[in-house]
Amino acid sequence: MVLSEKSKKWVPNPELSEVSFEEVRSGCQRGEVDACRVFFNGFEATFEKALEEVRKEAGIDISPNEVKLRIIHDEKQILGAGYFPNRKEIVVNTAYLEDWEEVKDLIKAELVHHYAETRVFNKKQKETQQEVQQETKE
Repeated sequence: MVLSEKSKKWVPNPELSEVSFEEVRSGCQRGEVDACRVFFNGFEATFEKALEEVRKEAGIDISPNEVKLRIIHDEKQILGAGYFPNRKEIVVNTAYLEDWEEVKDLIKAELVHHYAETRVFNKKQKETQQEVQQETKE
C-alpha cells in the first residue's frame, strides 16, 4: 500500500504516485506497452487491496479465484463498475474514473455485491434442495 504524497490517496505502487490515473490510462489506450503494464499491474494490485479491505472491514472472505475482474473503457457502457452474477465478473469502466482510490472503492462495493448475490443464491439453492428432499420423503 502506498499513499500518494500529493493527495494522500492510495495508489497501487510508488511508480503511480508521480503520474495521474488519466495519464497512465491514456498511454495504455495509445498502445504504449509500459503504460499498459503499469496500468494492468495497478488494477491487479488494486483488486488485491480491495479484497484485503473487504475481509478486514466487512468480515467477508472472498477468494480472488471466485470472481473475475474485467477492465473496459467505453463511455457508452456502465458508469463506474458493475457485477455480473451469471459470469461472476466485476467490470470496471475506466472512462469516468479519476484515481486509484476510486477504482479500489468501486471494486470493494462490487465484491460485497458478489458476496451478497452468492450468499442469496446458495441459500435459495439449499432451500430448494430441502423442499425437494421433503417432498421425496412424503
